[in-house]
Amino acid sequence: MTFSPGARERAAGGRRQSSRTRSLSAKQREAQGADVQVPLRMVKVRVPGKRSAQEVPEEERQQSLAQANDRMNSGGGGSASTTHTHETYRLIWTQGCKELGIPAEDWFKFDTEVFRRMAAWSLISIQLGKLDIFTTMLNKERQFLFKDYSDPWKKHPEIVRIKKKYSMEKHQDNLAEQARVAANPDLEVELKPRLRVSIPGDTIEEIVTEGAQLISDRSAESTVKLGHISSMLLTLLFAVRASTIGGMMSNDDIWFDDRGRLCMTIRFVKYWVMGRQESTGKQLPLHRVGRDSIPPGDNAEHPRSRAMAILAEAKRRQSLLWIPGNFQERTDSASKEISDMMKGYGWNRVDEGHQATSHSGRKTCVSAIDACTEGRERSALKEWMLVTDEILVTRYCERDYEMTEFTSALYDWF
Repeated sequence: MTFSPGARERAAGGRRQSSRTRSLSAKQREAQGADVQVPLRMVKVRVPGKRSAQEVPEEERQQSLAQANDRMNSGGGGSASTTHTHETYRLIWTQGCKELGIPAEDWFKFDTEVFRRMAAWSLISIQLGKLDIFTTMLNKERQFLFKDYSDPWKKHPEIVRIKKKYSMEKHQDNLAEQARVAANPDLEVELKPRLRVSIPGDTIEEIVTEGAQLISDRSAESTVKLGHISSMLLTLLFAVRASTIGGMMSNDDIWFDDRGRLCMTIRFVKYWVMGRQESTGKQLPLHRVGRDSIPPGDNAEHPRSRAMAILAEAKRRQSLLWIPGNFQERTDSASKEISDMMKGYGWNRVDEGHQATSHSGRKTCVSAIDACTEGRERSALKEWMLVTDEILVTRYCERDYEMTEFTSALYDWF
């Protein structure tokens, strides 16, 4: 192709100008007021979701690498709840060491005598049946502080002996306390949480009855309470954890299909890594639709129909999402938020000495369905719970859970 002399001259002038511009330093360009964009140095790197290398600014890449290194050097490595447990018992350990006058430099040093003294302190200071949580914390702390991965507290003979002795003594203390309470019927007993206690059927019926009454109440207080009740109903019907409720992104994560069946989008499941169940390959989000949806009852007065009417009204009022914070904060705090809410309404009371928590809805669902089906549907229950072994269902359900007419109807679809 032939260019005119003028075009060749303009092109040559542009190249000479570009060469002169590149030869100037940044300070010279700034001094001369040159309005020149300095090209970014790009590098080809791997990025998530792309098979081939992608070009990114080198400076940004180095900053991202530095931030990633800081995150990987910050300890942890478990779920948020595991990290919280570690920090809780680390704090309790240090409090005990301070009271006993143990020097700070010896708090996490492997010393059987320090462990024995702390076992004695725990015997009279905290409600803990076993000391396993402390040995786990101490081994992890050694890893963080001293890069020691030998787990010295794990199977040391003297540590094992102290732990067994502690459990025996604690058991004797509990028996003595039970005898004291039995001998004094009028004695006021402080409610103590017990892991995975089911919610009594009468309490569930009271909650549904109150929720149904709130549907006609347009006050702001009733709207908030409808959201609270709905969270409990979702754990009771779908057997999900509180953290799954915290992982809801919008009120549209709960809906009803054209046949009136209750559907749910599940966006968070505890212990799933990057939203994936490793043993089965199931990937989030999951949609409880079709066969996995929940049908209404035979009529409007059926317990399940009444519960679904409450959920529909809470959705209409946009009150399903009441746990504060962003996604990560909600999944971390949902258990405490729901437990505190239950306590505030008095829905946590089970019997003398025990109280229900945010986990009780899931526990109740499994226990009730297992009772309704007389243990014949544990394979289906395994899928409903999103666990991988029927043995987990057997261990999880409360075999002596007392069914009522209300709870029998609530779960009769399964």
